[in-house]
Amino acid sequence: MVAFFVEECGMPVDTRTEPQQETPLHIACLSSREEADVLAVMRYQVEKGADVTLKTAGRKTAAELALERGKQQCHEFLTVEAKKPAASAAAAARLAEQTRAAELAAQALM
Repeated sequence: MVAFFVEECGMPVDTRTEPQQETPLHIACLSSREEADVLAVMRYQVEKGADVTLKTAGRKTAAELALERGKQQCHEFLTVEAKKPAASAAAAARLAEQTRAAELAAQALM
């Protein structure tokens, strides 16, 4: 399902819900699905550039939610990914891309 929205619809991988501010990565951690299935979804999201350091409105990262839900493998995966320099570089690149898209949209409305 995430692949459809990201690849077919062009939805940014870090799209957030309102008002909880959860990304698909957070939602995967909260899922009641088997951990192996959740881990596969998380790997896909990270591969597509998901920022593992984002926090919910409740100030929790996906890794923290995974740990709370007893998803140890997911927690370990997210913890390792959060330490990679690419995680912060990818987040900066996505922010720049989103900012540019917003600027173009604003110009189109003028």
